[in-house]
Amino acid sequence: MAVFDLTIALLVIAALLARLARWLQVPYPSLLALARTAVAFVPGAPRAALDPTLALALFVAPTLLDAAFDASPRDPSAALRRVVARQRNVLGDLRRSGRIGDDAFHAVEEEIDLLELSADPRLRPPRRVGPAPS
Repeated sequence: MAVFDLTIALLVIAALLARLARWLQVPYPSLLALARTAVAFVPGAPRAALDPTLALALFVAPTLLDAAFDASPRDPSAALRRVVARQRNVLGDLRRSGRIGDDAFHAVEEEIDLLELSADPRLRPPRRVGPAPS
């Protein structure tokens, strides 16, 4: 019963913080972080821990569903191209800073190249219509 009470309490606190964030016109995640920091300074404050599978079911899965609902179904490759560009930038930064060696750089670069090829709709093989040739 303690897990259920904890979950309900966290959801109520999150809802109240969301309303307060809207009223103060501040981003909700920053207010959530400030509240958690304030609780950390309270001596003897209880520690709240949820089972990871419960947290996945209650918080992560609905967030992913909402993000998928808001994503554009017309051009999913545009988002993938942005991800590939970001990966290339990070890989270049790692290489210039000397944090990774030549072998690792070229191996990861090859994987990014393959991902980029899969993201380009012009380079995909055409779909077959009808029965396969025999």
